[in-house]
Amino acid sequence: MARVYAASLAAIQRHPMPAPARWSCSLLALLAAACGGKTGDLVRLAPARRGIDAAGRMHPGPADRCPICAMTTDDSKGVAAIELDDGTAHYFCCAGCMLQAWLAPQEVLAAGTRRIARARAVDYFTGEHVDAAEVHWVAGSDAVGPMGRRIVPLQGDAALAKFRERHGGTVVFRLHELDSSLLQRAQRAAPEHDARR
Repeated sequence: MARVYAASLAAIQRHPMPAPARWSCSLLALLAAACGGKTGDLVRLAPARRGIDAAGRMHPGPADRCPICAMTTDDSKGVAAIELDDGTAHYFCCAGCMLQAWLAPQEVLAAGTRRIARARAVDYFTGEHVDAAEVHWVAGSDAVGPMGRRIVPLQGDAALAKFRERHGGTVVFRLHELDSSLLQRAQRAAPEHDARR
C-alpha cells in the first residue's frame, strides 16, 4: 500500500497544480492505495472513445479526460492528442499536458511496447488541427487559457513572428528538441495549471 501511495504522490507532484487540487489528488491516491489501487490508476485514464481521423482531426468526446490532470477535453480550444501505433488515442486538456506524455508515454499512457505514431494540436491562430511535430511551441507569452498562461502551438515561421510581436514568448522550441529540462523551462515560463494572475 505504501509503495502504491508513494508512486501516486510522485506522479501528482510532477504536475504543477494549485495546492487545493494537489491535496485532493493526494487524498484520492491514499484512498486508492488503501483499496488496492494500482500504481498510476489516478493519472492514466482510459483511451479516447473516438480517435484521430485519417485527415488528422481530433474528436474528443464528453467522456474523454486528460491522462495527466483528468480535466475534460471535449470543450478545450487548446486540446492536443497523442496516437499510439495501435491506433489508441489520448486527448489532453492543453499542450503542457500533452508534452509531458510525449516525454513519458510508457508511464503516462501505459503504452508498454507501443510507440507514439503521431501527435496533434490546435494552431493558435487558425484553429486547424495540425501535426505537433511540425509546429513551433511558444511558452512565456501573455496568451492565457482557462488555467492560466499557455504553451502555444503555431504553424509556420510567419505565425511565430506575428505571435511573438503581439504576445511575446521567452521559450520557443520544436517537438524534436523537447527533453525534460526544456519542458521544465517551458512550464516555468507558462504554468498552465496555476491560478490566473
